[in-house]
Amino acid sequence: MYTAYKVIPKVNGYLVTDTDKDSLIVFTGGIVNVLIGRIFSIVTPRTLGLFQYGFFAVAIATGVMVSRKLFVFRWKIQHFYSVHILCLLEIF
Repeated sequence: MYTAYKVIPKVNGYLVTDTDKDSLIVFTGGIVNVLIGRIFSIVTPRTLGLFQYGFFAVAIATGVMVSRKLFVFRWKIQHFYSVHILCLLEIF
């Protein structure tokens, strides 16, 4: 059974590290990102209206999908060539 006496040291072990400053910056940035995203997702449809927001959402989703595909495609090409170069180096 978990009690506060057992859980608090474990949580402190995760939060208190050698890089406390970096952890705090990343954690704070994540919280700010969530808050701004939540406000944006509430205000934008009300500002644009339903019809324009639909177009906006489709445009953003399409852009994200295309950029992700290009990134994965680029990574596969780089990986392909790096593997072949390593194979050639092993031959010689």
